[in-house]
Amino acid sequence: MTNEMLERSKQCMDAWTQNIKQVSYRLILPNPLHDIKYYESRRSTPHDDKADAITQRDQQLKQSKIYFCHLAILREEDGSFSVLVLNLPGCCSCGDSEDEAIENVREAVVGAVESYIEDGLAVPWQTLDEYTIPEGAKQKWILVHA
Repeated sequence: MTNEMLERSKQCMDAWTQNIKQVSYRLILPNPLHDIKYYESRRSTPHDDKADAITQRDQQLKQSKIYFCHLAILREEDGSFSVLVLNLPGCCSCGDSEDEAIENVREAVVGAVESYIEDGLAVPWQTLDEYTIPEGAKQKWILVHA
């Protein structure tokens, strides 16, 4: 092999290895900022419909916010579940199962945050020392995308 062929083989192998690392990273741990850079760098033409749709999704990801919510999960006497968001006063929900109650409280958090923002108010997040955990409650931290 000539030096040119060896250099080209090395470049191809490096590019292949880099692509494998990107794909593996995206499958294991999605990173919206990485995805935005990835898709923007591969956008073929300004009139590409698929690229436009991806760009719109990327804009939505840039504008979304992630909130850490501390939950208290209580089993009621009738077998249903109540979930309180400890660090967001007045935000709670319920459901027939624990998973359903948590999904419902996610929606409640999004609604509460949007309501505060629309009214021009600061969201009254509380710190650990500002609230008490109900006795016998199961605790869980979740991420809510709003």
